[in-house]
Amino acid sequence: MLTGENGILNQAKKASEQTEIAAEKEAISLAYNAAVSKNQGSDVDFADLNDEFEASDVNAEASGNIVVYFPDTERYYTVENGVVKGPFTEKPETALSAEEMLANGEKCPTQDGTCTDETHLHVGDYVEYKPGNNSPVKLGEAETGYAEEQTFSADASTTWRVLGKDEDEHVLLISGSPIKKSESDPYFIMQGAEAYINCVSTLNKVCSVYNNSSLAIETRSITVEDINRLGGVTVDEEAGEVLKDGTNIDVLGFLKMEPFVYETGNYAPENYMIDKRGADPKDEKINGDTVKYDSYGYMYESLGLNSRVSNMLFAETTDADNFAKSYWLASPGSYNEWQLCCCRSRSCRWRSRLPWYLRCLRFGWRLRCEQDGCSPRSCSKIWSLNREISKSRRT
Repeated sequence: MLTGENGILNQAKKASEQTEIAAEKEAISLAYNAAVSKNQGSDVDFADLNDEFEASDVNAEASGNIVVYFPDTERYYTVENGVVKGPFTEKPETALSAEEMLANGEKCPTQDGTCTDETHLHVGDYVEYKPGNNSPVKLGEAETGYAEEQTFSADASTTWRVLGKDEDEHVLLISGSPIKKSESDPYFIMQGAEAYINCVSTLNKVCSVYNNSSLAIETRSITVEDINRLGGVTVDEEAGEVLKDGTNIDVLGFLKMEPFVYETGNYAPENYMIDKRGADPKDEKINGDTVKYDSYGYMYESLGLNSRVSNMLFAETTDADNFAKSYWLASPGSYNEWQLCCCRSRSCRWRSRLPWYLRCLRFGWRLRCEQDGCSPRSCSKIWSLNREISKSRRT
């Protein structure tokens, strides 16, 4: 009989396993080296390896910082600076993806920033993130409607915090404070038809100065959708309601109004931009065209956020603090100017509770924004936590 630790069958099995392990390690090394060549010196992340695995028809999946899993053999390997370690029978905790760490953090009873579990990531946690070597962003009147050129450069002292997840389950980071202009006046001004048309692309362009393509999938302006997602808010456009736990929390009511209908002689910012800026004539507004009122507002207390997250988003955005940290959201919407007049006499109360509410809104015939402007706030969608994006000890 062929039995025992040194039996021929047992030795053959071990030899087969070693051959499999060697083949798996070689597949990882080949994928890593191919990614290094394609990236021309930039860091390699798990997404790069997955691209190479797919191109080579290798049944493996990379994730996190960097863990490779072979489902056929249920083996895990780690990769650090091109060195493949393993195999492991369980996924190494130190290499959990940012998404997995955030999932752990969501279940954590400690949400005040004092949790010391290295496998946890919480909304509001500080992380280390460094932007790439990007050129300053300069914006002129054609983009902002403001006569003076405004410039933004990446500030190395900018802090970054976890905002949560986007619709694709990627982890989002938000700048610790609104980002400032390079000039002595830190606030960014947008106004007029130029802002009406360009506000989203302009804010995203500003925030791109903090992009790092090896660490982030994209860097853009924060939006009201980001805040809605974090607060568990959904917008039912058909019903004209903004829902939190099944309750309509919209305090404005524009979603339920009939669309604005253009008549001959009405001002249209699209037409102004065609005449003055050479915009595409296909956007011209003519008699009978309509604009749907899609603005809404709610008290941010309705979100039920813990104090740490609420302060991250809304601290010093009220009239009591002279709107020191007010910021634009790249979320334009249409509203009825005359309907709004009924609450303008108490606009400070509206503004104090809705820091985004009058910041960048589209409506039937012009853009209303604060004359002193406010700042953009950058949001980075990251690939993963790694040696360059790691948890910070700050609370």
